[in-house]
Order: sequence, then structure tokens, then C-alpha cells
Amino acid sequence: MTKMLVENFEDNGPDETSPSGDAVEEAEPVEKSTEEAGDTEHVLSQEESETESEVEAEPEQAEPEGEQDEPEWLQRRIDRFTRKLRLAEEERDELEKEVTQLRSQVDQVPAAVQQDGNPVAHIKKESELNKVAELAERRLQFAEDMEDALLDNPERVEKVLRQQGVSRKEQVVSG
Repeated sequence: MTKMLVENFEDNGPDETSPSGDAVEEAEPVEKSTEEAGDTEHVLSQEESETESEVEAEPEQAEPEGEQDEPEWLQRRIDRFTRKLRLAEEERDELEKEVTQLRSQVDQVPAAVQQDGNPVAHIKKESELNKVAELAERRLQFAEDMEDALLDNPERVEKVLRQQGVSRKEQVVSG
């Protein structure tokens, strides 16, 4: 590569200087053979690779120098926050595992009927509870309506109850 640069420099002659004093290279002829163009591309790709390698090597060297410039208290503070972050992440992971485990246990265990006779103990969602509450209110309203109708028209109440599937049994109270 350096040979090509030297040959190019010798062929083109000395650099001209611009009015600002910067060196200006002469323009190369536009016409080149395809062979020279292929060589130039190969040389350019090698040159780019070397430049990239040098650029990659420089930041690696720059990082340790940057660390030395940081005050010791700053590094301790960074380390402290890093430890806190790691601990928080570990705790979050543990809690996620626990939540997953508890959810699987809830899904596996069937709803147990409570001994105290709570009819809504098996309900887990608010919407289901609202449906049960609405049904209970309708039943209570029906019972109150039947009680009022019983005083006014007992035959009508008996007819409605038969339609509902309720049969009347005579109870004899022995005294």
C-alpha cells in the first residue's frame, strides 16, 4: 500500500498549497484500466480494514484512562447503585417465581365448600358475585310480592306457585 502511495506521489509531483496553506493533491486522471481499478479497490478495502482496526484499538486504550480520571467516590457510588440494582432484580425474579407458583396452586386446588354455609364462598370474580347478588334480590322481591298477594288473593298465589313447580303439602301440627 505504501508503495502505491509513493508511486502516486512521485507520478503526481509535489503537492500544491491552497491559499489557506493546506496541501492540495492533484486530481488523478479519471480514465483507469479495469485492472488498476480492481487493485485500487482491494488496496482501499485493506486500508479501511487497517484504519478500522486502529480505531477499534484506540477506544480500548482510552477506557482505562477515562476510569483513572474518575474520582474514587464516584466509582464507589456507581458500584453501590449497581449492587442495589442487582439485588432489586434478584428480588423481582424471586417474587415473580413465587407469584407463578401461587397462581398454579390456586388453579390446582378446587374451591372448598366452607362449613359455615356461605353460599358465595366459591366465587372468585366480582362479576360472578354481582350476578348472584342480583338473583338473590329478585328472589327476595318475588317472596315479598307473594306475601302481599297472599293476603289479597290466596288462589292467585297458589296458581303462581304451581306454575313455578312448588307443591303444597298439608302439615298437621300435633299438639
